[in-house]
Amino acid sequence: MTAAEALGRYVLYEPIARGGMATVHTARLVGAEGFSRLVAAKRLHAQFAEDPEFVTMLHDEARIASKIHHPNVVPVLDVVVVADEVILVQEYVHGLSLAALMRAAAASNVPVPTGVVAAVLTGVLAGLHAAHEANDELGVHLGIVHRDVSPQNVMVSVDGVPRLLDFGIAKAKNRAQHTRQGFMKGKMGYMAPEQLRMEPITRRVDLYAAGVLLWELLVNRRFYNRENEAAFLVSVLKGDTLTVSAALGARIADDRRDAVLALEAVVARAMEIAPEKRFADAAEMLDAVGRACPPASQMEVARWVRTMGTADLAQREKMLAANEESWRSSSKISISMPALGSGVRRGLPPPEEEAVAATVPVDQVESRAPTRGARGGIGRLLPWLVSCTLGIVLAIFVGAPLVRDLAPRRAEPTPVVTSDAAVAVAPPAPIAPPKPVDTFDAATAAAPRNAQGAAPPVHVTRAPHASQAAPPAHNAAPSPPPAATPEPAVTDCNPPFYFSGSRKVFKASCL
Repeated sequence: MTAAEALGRYVLYEPIARGGMATVHTARLVGAEGFSRLVAAKRLHAQFAEDPEFVTMLHDEARIASKIHHPNVVPVLDVVVVADEVILVQEYVHGLSLAALMRAAAASNVPVPTGVVAAVLTGVLAGLHAAHEANDELGVHLGIVHRDVSPQNVMVSVDGVPRLLDFGIAKAKNRAQHTRQGFMKGKMGYMAPEQLRMEPITRRVDLYAAGVLLWELLVNRRFYNRENEAAFLVSVLKGDTLTVSAALGARIADDRRDAVLALEAVVARAMEIAPEKRFADAAEMLDAVGRACPPASQMEVARWVRTMGTADLAQREKMLAANEESWRSSSKISISMPALGSGVRRGLPPPEEEAVAATVPVDQVESRAPTRGARGGIGRLLPWLVSCTLGIVLAIFVGAPLVRDLAPRRAEPTPVVTSDAAVAVAPPAPIAPPKPVDTFDAATAAAPRNAQGAAPPVHVTRAPHASQAAPPAHNAAPSPPPAATPEPAVTDCNPPFYFSGSRKVFKASCL
């Protein structure tokens, strides 16, 4: 077995088919996270990889096939240019070429069932019609002509679906490389007369080739046997080729005679010398085939493929299994242990798991992932740890302003109470100034009366209003009350009191 070869993001395995300018390999597209996909890689031969004309031809094939979206056409996925290698990546079809299946049928001398013939040909015509009608992204018709419809370019999968491929020499408006004057492209056995005469071609050359393909499926041999090329070319140009009935002779079984003769009429019209006498398009020819012979079901075609291709399919499946086994045993990915599982690091792992990334085979990744029970203890504490962390952060960012608001402020000055009673003084409010207080002179009050018994004039001193006095200093201790004036020894009880400062004091001798 050929060793696998890495080119870009593709791994190429041993070839499964060879052509004139390229080799087809099974390959594997390698992506991230262990993703891989089986594809087919069409690789230019080394002598053509440095030829700009062949490289351009491969690019044209990719560009043209990428515009055709149909289940009966093998899609092109990518074009890879690595160093001096040019590779066209296509979808892998697990099956065999129609050429291989026809060889197996001819070798076994078992005619192809007419239902299978009709089913294969209608699939090919459906893919052809999709190519002929293809437009680009702006809706401009591309005018694609395949120019190489042949058994080698039809794949029939094990699920019973025929698929058209290889648009390498297809004609299209957006093709970068064009056929030079005096050159013709295609396989001689499937060329229409106008191709052989190197005249302008239309989609009807593909219908001629489809007619040849139908002839070969019914007769169970090649239309052009490569024995006398000149005689063959003359017969094609003159329209003097063998009919289906003439080629089969007496070998037509009775149970398939009607279907063969009905399909022979389709062959005759498809292979007319004059293009305008052929079917107008592939869709019309498809309808004619379906009316001539009911196509077999997809399951019937799948059974025919597995019957005719038993040996080839067994060899292919063995090769694919070996490639898969090699890939699984050699593919290694680095996985960080904390990243396994849900992808979220849940607490601290044990010291031996904290450290290093482990190299684990892809198919063993699932078994190395930590189970739910292994991390259940820390997992149960996770909500509490998160709550505490959020509480601390909230206290730091929200609590600081609250602490500043609760800090002690500078004490306001306490109002001074000068009266005997304890009175709670509210903050000063605008009130009317009190009347001035009259202060009596104690000495004058105690003086003896005159002869008329009248008291001497009393000197009254108005005390200044509190608002006119100097305001007390903040945080100053309250002033001590004035010292009491000793009671004079007076026997005059008119009046029976005297004033000590602002206080009215009754005379003890007058009580």
